[in-house]
Amino acid sequence: MFSVSKWMRFLLTISFILSLGFDMTFCQPYYFFTKPVDDRGNLNVFRQDLRTGSTELFVSDTLRAADLDWDAGQNWLYIFQGYGPVMVVNITDRSIRGELPDEPATEQVYGVLFVPNLNVFYVSWTPQLGSAVTRAAVYDTRTFKRISDVSDFRMFTSHSILSDDESAIYMSTLDTLTGISYVEAFSTSSNTVIAKKREIDFGPPIQNKFADDGRKGKLLYGYDYPTTEMKDQQYQLYDAEKGSTMPAIPFPWRSQGHLSPDARFVILEQVDYDTAQPGGEYRPGNVFIFDAATSKLTQYLALPPQGKILLFDNYPQTIYYFNPVTLQSISVSDTTVMPTSGLVDTLIAMKHRASDRGWLADDKFVNELDNGLANAQKHLARGDSANCAREVKTFQDKVNKQYQTTLDNEKKNKRRDKRFVTVEGWKFLFYNAQYILDRLPAPK
Repeated sequence: MFSVSKWMRFLLTISFILSLGFDMTFCQPYYFFTKPVDDRGNLNVFRQDLRTGSTELFVSDTLRAADLDWDAGQNWLYIFQGYGPVMVVNITDRSIRGELPDEPATEQVYGVLFVPNLNVFYVSWTPQLGSAVTRAAVYDTRTFKRISDVSDFRMFTSHSILSDDESAIYMSTLDTLTGISYVEAFSTSSNTVIAKKREIDFGPPIQNKFADDGRKGKLLYGYDYPTTEMKDQQYQLYDAEKGSTMPAIPFPWRSQGHLSPDARFVILEQVDYDTAQPGGEYRPGNVFIFDAATSKLTQYLALPPQGKILLFDNYPQTIYYFNPVTLQSISVSDTTVMPTSGLVDTLIAMKHRASDRGWLADDKFVNELDNGLANAQKHLARGDSANCAREVKTFQDKVNKQYQTTLDNEKKNKRRDKRFVTVEGWKFLFYNAQYILDRLPAPK
């Protein structure tokens, strides 16, 4: 576990962070969390000001709060109590609160979507235990009264994707009868689906695409292509309003994808399986930021482990990285572009880390890789980006060739040579070399 003292040492001693554009002050808005009141499962809700680090009681005795959520602009807090209606609390004035939907016998609320310009909530729920019936309706934020029903049920949540002008809600849906997935455009004026497109018809021609996040009418999809293996995982941004896609981003790690609040950057966070950790996941702090339009890497962030990324509409150019155990926060500007020299330095550090972890071996081979990257640095310092690209490509080819040899030997049940590259080392080095090559002239 990363202790408070280690976090402080991290903040004080890692000088390169400043060059990446970190704002080391605590930043508003808020992070909400619960603490138990008694042994019956009742909880209090607290909020932490990310600007000052101060914590205060926000809502007392919420009766079995099972989950907390809030809209991206932090206007409303949603307190899901496991079953029954969801408690909705105004974050600015906590005396303004209500329960949704207006059916006390509700079994489970799936989600709430706040549409600011219309001052309405879209709510989805199951009316009673064991019921296969699902419902959705629109509610006034000022009175918490129902305005209209949504006859054609849709699953609305705080992560549903609004168009830039809020005239439409975009969502990924599955037709359970045909097995076909669609992107649907749901009109907020007529409360009906006005358009839909098969997900197989954009990007690669595959069915299994998953929308990780979205903003301003754009959906961030993750998928495996051309094989179903993790090494072929990619992310791609789809503009539902224009019907166009951005270049795909190869990212061969188990991960979580985010889209910045202004939809200008794709933020990919490595998230490993680890059954020893709460929730079965371990977040090593490896965060990659890509330009959404070009899919080129702009920053690589090596952050303390076990933090979580928080994004807010009111702070469109800031990534908040928060550790919910230590309650420590770091804020990062997503607009900072790391120079190519910084990416080469990062690749050198990654190579050392891969060697230390036993992901590649053989001193002669490691020295060859070191020398190649040292030459790449020298070329770049002279302004010779073409020869830098040539050295990085040679590095990438050597890693790939040795990985293929290691893979072939494993398939033949041969003993591992003293020179090898594991799949972890290959992914770590091959793709980070490619991110650099994407920023340089094509080597000849």
